[in-house]
Amino acid sequence: MSAIQPFQNHLSFLQRTFFFILFTSFILLTGCPKVPIEDSPGAGFRAYPLVEIQVNNSETTVDDYVYSTRVDCRARLVNHSAFSSAVSVRVRNFNLPSDPGPRVDFRSPLTTTFGSVAFLDLPADGSWAGFEVQGNSANVSSRDKDVVIEMVENRVAAASDKNVVLARKALMVTNSPLPAVTPQIDLHINGSSYTIDDYVTWSPTFCDIRIVNHASFSSPLSIRLRNYSSSVGKVRFATEAMIQPTTHATLTDVTVFRTPTDAELTLSLPDDGTAARFYIAGEFTSSGGPRPSEKDKDAVIEVFDPSSGDIYGRWALMVRIRKNANNITTEERERFLNAMVRLNETFEAFDPYVGIHADGASINHFFCLNFTCSSNRSAPSFLPWHRALILRIEQDLQAIEPSAALHYWKYDEPAPNVFHPDFMGRYDASLTPPINISMSNPLSTWNTTSGPNISRGPSYNDQTGRPTIFTDIDHFSSMGSSVTTFQLFRQILEGTSHADAHNNTGSTNGWIGDFFRSPNDPLFYMLHSNVDRIWAKWQSRGAGRYEPERTAAFSPQGSFPSPASGSVHIGGYVMDPMWPWNGTSGTGTNNIDDYPTSSYPSFPITPGNFLMVPVQPRPYDMIDYRISRIAPVIDPFPNRGIGCDYLDTEIFVFNPSL
Repeated sequence: MSAIQPFQNHLSFLQRTFFFILFTSFILLTGCPKVPIEDSPGAGFRAYPLVEIQVNNSETTVDDYVYSTRVDCRARLVNHSAFSSAVSVRVRNFNLPSDPGPRVDFRSPLTTTFGSVAFLDLPADGSWAGFEVQGNSANVSSRDKDVVIEMVENRVAAASDKNVVLARKALMVTNSPLPAVTPQIDLHINGSSYTIDDYVTWSPTFCDIRIVNHASFSSPLSIRLRNYSSSVGKVRFATEAMIQPTTHATLTDVTVFRTPTDAELTLSLPDDGTAARFYIAGEFTSSGGPRPSEKDKDAVIEVFDPSSGDIYGRWALMVRIRKNANNITTEERERFLNAMVRLNETFEAFDPYVGIHADGASINHFFCLNFTCSSNRSAPSFLPWHRALILRIEQDLQAIEPSAALHYWKYDEPAPNVFHPDFMGRYDASLTPPINISMSNPLSTWNTTSGPNISRGPSYNDQTGRPTIFTDIDHFSSMGSSVTTFQLFRQILEGTSHADAHNNTGSTNGWIGDFFRSPNDPLFYMLHSNVDRIWAKWQSRGAGRYEPERTAAFSPQGSFPSPASGSVHIGGYVMDPMWPWNGTSGTGTNNIDDYPTSSYPSFPITPGNFLMVPVQPRPYDMIDYRISRIAPVIDPFPNRGIGCDYLDTEIFVFNPSL
């Protein structure tokens, strides 16, 4: 690839515009070798096995406890009609070397002795397949639901780790289980019996709860919900009436969405077995701040009798949030790195993201907005397009590791834990390439189309310095005036801190400073996660900025005109399906109504995206990430957003001081 660095800062940008246009034309005409993105874990529309797991062969969790004796378990395909033959799976403990935790052993008809892994065939008719788990008295739990068993694909002729995660179920190894109770309660997060969607953000997620043995009751049962005392991730509760949208306090034409805020919730469960509905969201309160998870299934909902205090069951989930990568735990870092490397090396599905960014370069960046460019092209879609791109790769990572999130590099602050040999690597000019990466770091074997290892050459000390002086608040004001228009905000963000982070971190022949090679560096995605976070914070500071039909949220409105006119490229209007997910391949010219030559599949249905994002997303669909504008067609509203939120961004409160 060329050593031209189109991310060089905005002050010298005009000098590079002509060379960028020439290089873009070359790339569009010749293309770059890529691995088809169909190879990525959740891509396309192949049938994805949705698996329900039951411990003790029961729907309730009040008996999800094991010790030194075996416990019968079972699993089945919820969407069995999508399959014509049995689905082969592997059941095992979910843990990492850095945090092994308690665990159980498994046995199945295909694995006749207890061990750390067992194989199972899930029948295509939806019937149950049985297996057994057994605890160890020398390896007991420290809290409820700290043992997580997972079920992964066991595809024929695939490497042992080239399989996506299908289900996870939490239980406990203890000799002191919960006392038996009469009501048998079943709770479904996201309204489903499978567990691959048991992940929440700050957005509302609906849950269904019912009495399983309802024939034993002649009147409704009063229950109460709360967080289990040992939970790390915390949720808040609400009924549907409590979170219905309302009008803004001062702007009658602006809709305000609400999220669950109650620490506890009392419900009445019908005695006919029908479900009662309630809503949960990750806890983000003005007094306590955010309470996200640190690992899978460390958020636990407890259901109990409000009169006697008897526990009816506990259900485990995860409050999965993007965090400041400089402050994450060792386990969070390990999960992210393992998923990224497996996506690249095992699934061979990383390179397409590099190609997508290179081919879509001139469509989705503002190179010709403030300067006279011969291509006569501008690209207001920079923010929504990159939001879709990083969401897309995050969902591929989550197919491999459901608890992973695309954490952000807050590049206006020193980040020595990010630039550490055990994470993104530390710059060391004495090395070739000049990045110090630990041999135990999964990135030590990193290899992409730009070559092995990672090339990075910061112009600042990556242990004590920072690539930009622009703080979050600097993006929200210009010369002392509040930035209230999307167009001005986008120009400031893209042309200042975004450009600085690229240029100053890749200053000396670093990939991150090269427009076409930058996505080869895993740091690219954390950089753009921060760009998206800054946009999200700007959105929270002004009324109407989540409403895509308003110019306050995005400009230009409408669709690309016919016949073509103006300077905004097709895909840059709020209602335009965005390339490459629109499935359209053009001739590769520089015309504003033409697409690049490469074509990629539609935005896929993955474990983390069951119709939360349209298969052909538009800027319109990316603007309000708190709600899904497609899910209400199939699911009750409110719903769970598009699947991502940020640690420091309270999204359901309009607060100009944020």
